[in-house]
Amino acid sequence: MIWTFTPNPALDITWQAPDQTRGQVHRITEYSQRPGGKGLNVSRVLDQLGVPNHATGFLGGATGTVIASLMEEMTSLVTPEWVKVPFQTRRSIAMIDHTATVYNESGHALDPDSWKQMVDLLGSRLSGDDLLVVSGSLPGSSTFEVLEPVLRRVRQIGCRIILDTSGPSLVECAAWADVLKPNHLELLEATGASSIEEGARALIEQGPSWVCVSRGEEGMDLFSRESHWHAEAFRATPPVLAMPALPPSLARSLRLGTTLSRRFLLPLSRPSQPLPPR
Repeated sequence: MIWTFTPNPALDITWQAPDQTRGQVHRITEYSQRPGGKGLNVSRVLDQLGVPNHATGFLGGATGTVIASLMEEMTSLVTPEWVKVPFQTRRSIAMIDHTATVYNESGHALDPDSWKQMVDLLGSRLSGDDLLVVSGSLPGSSTFEVLEPVLRRVRQIGCRIILDTSGPSLVECAAWADVLKPNHLELLEATGASSIEEGARALIEQGPSWVCVSRGEEGMDLFSRESHWHAEAFRATPPVLAMPALPPSLARSLRLGTTLSRRFLLPLSRPSQPLPPR
């Protein structure tokens, strides 16, 4: 079974407000909301692909209640198991006027007991055959030290881990992951490298088998200890629409036991160079 863990969920709110001018009052012409946070996005895409999965994360307050309700309404193959916290779950607001301007709340740093509840939940529910996708930012001022016990417990069970995060957590928690999935900006910032390959190689030295780097319009790169593949994005499809499918595709490929370089890169993009023989 695939599990997703979203450390910092959000209620994604989209406002359509044409002809915006700073400092003026605007009427919202269209309004929508949906569950947000990278891990919940992974669960929703897997649901659309027909892949059953479990979703967990920290939820609290009125926005947490709305997220839980929307997940039940919008998915049929996702089993939610939340850890309730005494803080309001954050919001992410997108203002649309020809282009999108996004305002992300940072969320609240959580108390140690909330993190212990997550360790206990995953420790009691996962088995060695499961796969955990940890995706998204950490709440508020939280640092990688709060995430490490979760990853350590999951690794002790024997689960495989896909880690999609940014900042110091990407480097400090790399040793616990089988696959790391940063974008190119997150990779360069976290590692201080001068190139994507240098940064990916630095992460692989920490222990993961694969580093998959999304690069927007420039496609993606997949690194293993021995090899490097680059694939260009389909020009007919805006890359921004394809990139959210990256972690779910990684998870499905690993869960099925397929080779990432073939079963994962080929369906999503056109390789710019031949893949090596099997």
